[in-house]
Amino acid sequence: MSSKIEKGSFHVLSHATVGEDLTIADGNVTITGATKGIVHANSGTRTQDTSATTAVVLNATSGVITTFAATLATNTEVQFTFTNSTIQADSVVLVSMNDMNTDSNSHLLVTTNTIAAGSCIINLFNCGSGTATATACMVHFLVINNS
Repeated sequence: MSSKIEKGSFHVLSHATVGEDLTIADGNVTITGATKGIVHANSGTRTQDTSATTAVVLNATSGVITTFAATLATNTEVQFTFTNSTIQADSVVLVSMNDMNTDSNSHLLVTTNTIAAGSCIINLFNCGSGTATATACMVHFLVINNS
């Protein structure tokens, strides 16, 4: 069963029923007075093993991947496969980097590519002028599905 709010209608939702979908036909979603922001319950964590190119499996729509602690030279990229059953071919996979690197001249950038059903590639690139220290960093992700 799902709830649908039609254009021009106004409903105050005091609670949600477990397992129910909420569809908003038109308009924006505005949240006011949220002291915790948006709280997401299907989150997970995983630590990358063995090397910076080792695949990571984590089946959640958001979470944190702690990378393997490896040095990354200037203008160098490493990639690893991120396997996640919530990723669809039309998903948007948002990533951000919590760079724990101690070299002030290195700057790590994180991107995604090759998004497909069940996986994507995560790229880590040192776009700075120094070599990134062998420190584990945290890649935060959020999967937004379009269908």
